[in-house]
Amino acid sequence: MSRRYTQSYKEEMVKKSLMQNTESITEFIEKHNIPSGTYYKWRKQFSEGMEMKNESISNKKSNAEKFNLILKSEKLSGTDLGEFLRKEGLTTVDLDQWKKEFSTETVVKATSKEKKELRKLKAQCHDLEKNVRRKDKALAEASALLILKKKADLLWGVDENDEE
Repeated sequence: MSRRYTQSYKEEMVKKSLMQNTESITEFIEKHNIPSGTYYKWRKQFSEGMEMKNESISNKKSNAEKFNLILKSEKLSGTDLGEFLRKEGLTTVDLDQWKKEFSTETVVKATSKEKKELRKLKAQCHDLEKNVRRKDKALAEASALLILKKKADLLWGVDENDEE
């Protein structure tokens, strides 16, 4: 028989598990008698919903503020981290999202001069690779001919006219 949980209960459990850092997620879900698959499904739904709800928080803070908050949170653990997050009005989901943003942040856009130079270098690289492939084929052909000549010399003997 499957149990039905209210949306508020689901959100409350996920918030509690994210805010507390004294016990592992496994211990938390066992303590509250929640199947692990169910819990992780709630957490995924909650984090997707929180991303939409917390867009305003993310938009209000500059990248420098976000970065400083991430640095401050890295030094904290357990109840200290929970207090810090409550004081700032954040969740661990916010911090994780910001870390992800910073890790995938694109580098400053290249200027047109740099783009032209990059295209020139790519073309040059392409030409060099093409040249190397051509030379590899020529070398393979030359070595094959040399091997065939040696085999022919072994089979039929060396021609006296070739020695001169």
